[in-house]
Amino acid sequence: MASVWVLTHDPYGYSVCRVSSRLNPYPDWILARRLQLAHRIAALRIQAGLSQDQLAVRMGVGRSTVQRYEAALRDPRYPDLLLLAYALDVPLAELTR
Repeated sequence: MASVWVLTHDPYGYSVCRVSSRLNPYPDWILARRLQLAHRIAALRIQAGLSQDQLAVRMGVGRSTVQRYEAALRDPRYPDLLLLAYALDVPLAELTR
């Protein structure tokens, strides 16, 4: 698989280089589901009465990780989905529905 270097900007305006190992970009429906998951994480966190800091502590990650999940800038991996569901006290299926 070929690597592609992409020059982009982070949310704070800094230039960053990212390496993409995908040959093709994700289809639109994947991006839409990513956004749905981000909104679902934020809604469940708020419903649980937790701040991003509190959720991050429960998960054992940094607050910036939770911020990236909720902004759809990063996809949680399966172990992080399990930690999210546990920290929010919801079944994994409810988190990803």
